[in-house]
Amino acid sequence: MSENTSGENSVQEKLTGASAPPATGAPARAAVGADVEALHRAEKAGTLVMSARNASRKGRRDEARAQLQQALTLAPTDCGALELLGDMFLEEGEQEKAIAVFERGRKHHPRHTAFEEKIAEAHIDLREMETDRLLREQALANPLGGEGARIEVVRERKPNAVAFLSLLLPGAGQFYNEETERGVVYLLIAMALFCAWCVPWRMGWAMAGLAKIWIGAMLLAQIATHVSAAVDAARGAMRDAEERKRLLGV
Repeated sequence: MSENTSGENSVQEKLTGASAPPATGAPARAAVGADVEALHRAEKAGTLVMSARNASRKGRRDEARAQLQQALTLAPTDCGALELLGDMFLEEGEQEKAIAVFERGRKHHPRHTAFEEKIAEAHIDLREMETDRLLREQALANPLGGEGARIEVVRERKPNAVAFLSLLLPGAGQFYNEETERGVVYLLIAMALFCAWCVPWRMGWAMAGLAKIWIGAMLLAQIATHVSAAVDAARGAMRDAEERKRLLGV
């Protein structure tokens, strides 16, 4: 009898297309509610990160840090919050804290390559800080002269920074490298070339055939001077870096 009943039930299910109802009720509603709440938290965290970025640009670092802490409380793995917090640590010279934050970001966002790059940058800064510490120790150990005194003179300079200075104003990077004579030469050349193309152009000679060629040639020469000064400044910074390594024996 039971077999006939079960058979009839299976036939009826096939005919009506009925199947077991999906799981509904409190668990499903709780899952949906959790997703909505997580989305709201993420949106609020993103707004806080934007506010923190604006505050940091305006120099209000305490306000920016407080907003980042709120954002990370709402969304502990927020990519933007972690990156901005690490950047602030880098700017403040707290490289170890920055590395910890970037490592956390890389763990949760492995496809965000900026974390990898900034971790490398922080490690480079740490090595430079250690080098400076060794320089000071050697200078104190040999205050009367010799190699120890020269180490203190040969400062650490970043090639990219000095190159940018000379790209803006030829000679500026050389002055920063304490290569005064080279800086004066580049500055005078840049000033002469500027006058050579700007004065005729301002006087309205640009419409004449030969004057037009002259102005274009002088303008190109000035651009080349800016680039040459930037390359020379970067090379000067790299020479200083090699000299520091030699004096330190590294």
